[in-house]
This record gives sequence, C-alpha cells and structure tokens, in this order.
Amino acid sequence: MVSTTPREEVACVLWDDALGVAGTDGFFESKRSRIQDPDFT
Repeated sequence: MVSTTPREEVACVLWDDALGVAGTDGFFESKRSRIQDPDFT
C-alpha cells in the first residue's frame, strides 16, 4: 500500500516492480507500519 496515488510513469514502474517481487520464488509478504494516512486526491 502506498499513502499517495502514484501518477503516470511512476505508477507503471511501481506496478512492474510489484509484479517482479510477487513473482519471486519464496516471496511471502511485505509489511511496514504506515506513517501517514492514505491520500486519494
């Protein structure tokens, strides 16, 4: 989860990276405490 909505090329890079991590053999989950509330503006 990200706190702010990524736009344009940044969103594409983030998606590609997420697919790469999720497709890695042995990957289970990633957790980190949120430091700010979501901003969907």
